[in-house]
This record gives sequence, C-alpha cells and structure tokens, in this order.
Amino acid sequence: MSKQKEYLSSRYSNYLAPEAIVWVNNTKLSKEWLYFTNLEVNKSLDGADIFSFTISDAIDLEFESKHHNLFELGKEVEIHIGYADSHKNKSELSMLFKGRITKVNWEFSENNYLDITIEGSDNSFLLMKKPYKESIRDVSISEAVKRIISKKYNSIFKKIFIEQTEVKYKQIENQEQNDYLFIKSLAKKCGYEFFVDGDSLYFRSPPQRQKSLLTLLYGQEILGFKPELNVEKEVSKVKVVGLEMSSDKKPIVGEATCRDTSVGMKAILKKLDEVEHVVKEPVKSAKEAQERAEAILQELTISSSLKGEVKSIGIPDLRPGITISLQGLGKRFSSDYYIQKAVHSFGEQGYETTIEVRRVKRC
Repeated sequence: MSKQKEYLSSRYSNYLAPEAIVWVNNTKLSKEWLYFTNLEVNKSLDGADIFSFTISDAIDLEFESKHHNLFELGKEVEIHIGYADSHKNKSELSMLFKGRITKVNWEFSENNYLDITIEGSDNSFLLMKKPYKESIRDVSISEAVKRIISKKYNSIFKKIFIEQTEVKYKQIENQEQNDYLFIKSLAKKCGYEFFVDGDSLYFRSPPQRQKSLLTLLYGQEILGFKPELNVEKEVSKVKVVGLEMSSDKKPIVGEATCRDTSVGMKAILKKLDEVEHVVKEPVKSAKEAQERAEAILQELTISSSLKGEVKSIGIPDLRPGITISLQGLGKRFSSDYYIQKAVHSFGEQGYETTIEVRRVKRC
C-alpha cells in the first residue's frame, strides 16, 4: 500500500500547485486573457457528466463582451486538470471532461461589470434529443445497443465498449423514448451500466472483481468520510418466476444468490431460513429469467451496500466506474469501494474531489 500511496502523491507533485486548463472550440481561454472561477465537473454513472465555470469581467473598454462568439451553444469544451510540474508541459494534464456548451448565463452587477456562467454536458446529451418508436427483432440486448450506437453515434465517440449479453429476444421495442433513456432501460433490464466518460462510451456489467486502482489514505488524500449502512433491501436470494409456462409445461424460474451479507444480517437471514425476493415477470425462457434475477439482485445489492461520501484532495483519476481502496479508517471501514459519482471543484480554495462510493460486495 505504501508504494501505491507514494506513487499517487509523487504522480501529482505532492498535490502542490493545482492547475486547470479549459479549451472552448480548440481555443485555450488563458491565451485569450479569459480566466475562469468556480469550475466544477460533476461525473456520474446515473446521468450525463456536466460542468460549469464563471468568467468575470468579460467585457472590453467599449462595454462589449469579450469573444462573445466563443461561448455559443454547441461549442466543444475540454477541461484538463491536475498539478503543475516544472518537468511537464501543462497540456499533459489529465482530461477530466469533454462535451459541449448547453447553457450560457449573462449577469451584469455593480461589482463585476459582466459575469458569464458557462454550463454544459458530455456528449451523451446528443442521445437525449428525439424520442421515437422502434422495434428491433431477433437480437440480444447488447446487439440492439450496438445497432443504435453504430447507426447514429459512431463518429462522436472514439472508444465504444459494449459487453455482450447472451439472451436473445424476439422483439425489443422502444416506446417513444430518446436513445439515452432507451439504452438506460435496456441496461437496467440486464443489470448493466451505461455511461459516457470523455470520448468513451460504456455498456457493461458492473465489475465484481475489479482490482483496486488507487489507494487513498485518511489524513493524506482523504479529508473526510461519511459512511452510511442501510440493510432494508438486503436479501440472500432473488427468484424470477415467469407468468406463463414453458413449452414443456414447466414453470420458468431463474435464481441468483448472494452470500456476502453484513455480519449482523447473517444471523437474521439464518433465522428466517434466508430472505428470498420473488418477482413475477413475463420472461420467455429460463435463461432470460436467470438474467433478470441476476440484474435484480445486483440492484438490491447496490441499495443495501455500505455507502459513503469521501472528500479528498483533488485527484483527476477519481472517476465513476472504478474501484479504489480507502485505508486508515479502521477495520470496519477500510476496504475496497466502487465510485458511483465524483464532483471535482477547482477555485479559490484549491482543488478538491468529493466522491460517492459503495463498498464492493462479492456475490
């Protein structure tokens, strides 16, 4: 652990001299004498990544806004962040965000002649535009997602990761949802994650045995930790039962189990002869029932996991979809955690990152 910790701090020059650079439409703002404040990048598995920053006194001597053509809706934005190093070019800072401007607010005030607040979203917002009806026949869920992405969005994302699903469906229908919501609903159906990070798109099962990529130590990287445990939805087994019989007149049933329960719940579950969650759904095969049982168990496992909010020194590598190790928090809380959300804040107080995590459970 010490080597990893040492490497993380040395990678970022012992967290001295935080640096952030913003490009709009391939124009570096500082080169145009435009300087931002209150930069925030909010990254999440549950929705589009968003950003905001403010440019103060963005006005020239003739009371006209500086570079007004630069901050137009739809312009591309890149945000790079990290720590300055005399041996490195600042352009080598980690790319934290890539997307487009979706909102511009202008404010004249007594103290600041003109403030411009720029907001935007990653490129997943391009999937959120037009609802439509569509029916795709004889495909798996992953094949349906591949068709949608390749048909419309291949040129937007440099990297596309779509993990294969096995169950074939006679028909997958979109009932007037936009592509983003439709793919989100398909991801939920099979227990997958669907999210965008920079210029990469992911449709995958949540990593169950992903190695910890970073180690954060309380008192060094970790500035604060707020854990929360909720066992209301904790179960040991999910059973999906079909509403109809199979072709051979047998019930269609799929089961998924999880033995990695909290210590206190193990005794309760044992007394109750395990807690089984039964769901009746219109599944057509045992394979589909199994897939749904695993997806529902995954959702319940996430709900009942030990969760927490971690406030840390600003670290660009803290992004949703990776597993990290939190140490120095005692036996109860020192463990591996999966990041679900990360908010990177850069301003007068320096650079800080706040993440929402859940403890990794091995079902």
